[in-house]
Amino acid sequence: MSRRSQRRKKAVGRKRGERRKGRIVRGVGLFAGSVLVLLLLVVLGGMLWVRSYVRGEDFRVLLEKQVGRGLGAEVSLTDLEWEGSAVRTEVLEVGNAGMEFSGQRVSTRVDLGGIWEGVWRVPLVKLVKAEGSWDLRGRRGGGGGSGG
Repeated sequence: MSRRSQRRKKAVGRKRGERRKGRIVRGVGLFAGSVLVLLLLVVLGGMLWVRSYVRGEDFRVLLEKQVGRGLGAEVSLTDLEWEGSAVRTEVLEVGNAGMEFSGQRVSTRVDLGGIWEGVWRVPLVKLVKAEGSWDLRGRRGGGGGSGG
């Protein structure tokens, strides 16, 4: 075999190797791009699902139960109106055997940093109007009763 034909053979072999590398790089890039798009769609779908859930009736009922458990009373909320992480409801009613409380135009902002810890942080609750009554008779440590 002449030197010229040997050079040609080496050049063709190099081109084939380069073509394989190019196909591999293109395949890996296509796979990585597909995974990235799929991940983006999953995150976007998750965000839309969470947004839909917190704006729904099921979340409002869950919130009533959790707040009621924390306060040791029955809690009732009107529809929740969300704007970003801020939430507003027209009426909040809390009551048990010895207490009744009503708040109107209640608004708050949820600190989303608590989600990573599995808690809902609500640093401040604002009300336009509040009314309440407490029956302190029969409770120990209450003022005005006869000691014994």
